[in-house]
Parts: sequence; C-alpha cells; structure tokens
Amino acid sequence: MEDRVREIIKAEIDGMSRDEAEAWFDDLEAHGCVSGMVGAMIYYSDTVAFFGSHKDEINGLLANCLNEDGATCPAELFGVYWDKSDPLALERNNRNLLAWFAFEETAHRLRDEILDAIEGEEEA
Repeated sequence: MEDRVREIIKAEIDGMSRDEAEAWFDDLEAHGCVSGMVGAMIYYSDTVAFFGSHKDEINGLLANCLNEDGATCPAELFGVYWDKSDPLALERNNRNLLAWFAFEETAHRLRDEILDAIEGEEEA
C-alpha cells in the first residue's frame, strides 16, 4: 500500500517545489481526501478498488489506530461518517472511508521522506 500511496502522491505533486509540495501535504492533512484534492481517490470505483487491493494492510492500520485511540470499533474513530449498518465494511461507503483513512495516514508517514527527496532534487 505504501508504494501505491507514494506513486499517487508523486503524480499529484509532480513538478512542484518543496514549498508547494509541503502546502499540498498541509491541505491533505487539513481537508483530507474527501475534499477531492487527490485525483486517484475521488470516485468509488477507485477507492473501493484501493480498499480491495490493500484490505489486509488497511485493517492492520485501522487496528493500530483503534488501539492507540482506545476505541473499540470504527464507529468510535469515524463518528457519524461510519455506516453502523455495515460493521464489516462490506459495502462501498465504509470501504471508501477506510481507503481515504489509509491513504491519509500513509501520506502522513511518507511526508518527510517525499519532501526531503524533492529538496534533494532542487539542490542537485
């Protein structure tokens, strides 16, 4: 999943300076994928496919976040956005939500690595 997130981010920030890319990450953190700012994570067809391709990793990431937050279920983590009638994320709404969650969390972890690479390219 990390490689796919890295690939999507690189496509989004291609040609940006380090400062511009940093602003992109800031916007992602502030507004999330729900804002539509990540082209590959807009449509259900894309987000549900992302979820399907990375389900095990997403579930692991979700379990870690639930544990860290002391939450016992996704509804506690996502609030009103979580469809409680679909606790196993079998339907597209919760799969979409989990895809966005995983993308955003992974992007957050990759932020410094990607920004440092851009800075290195600018210095070269």
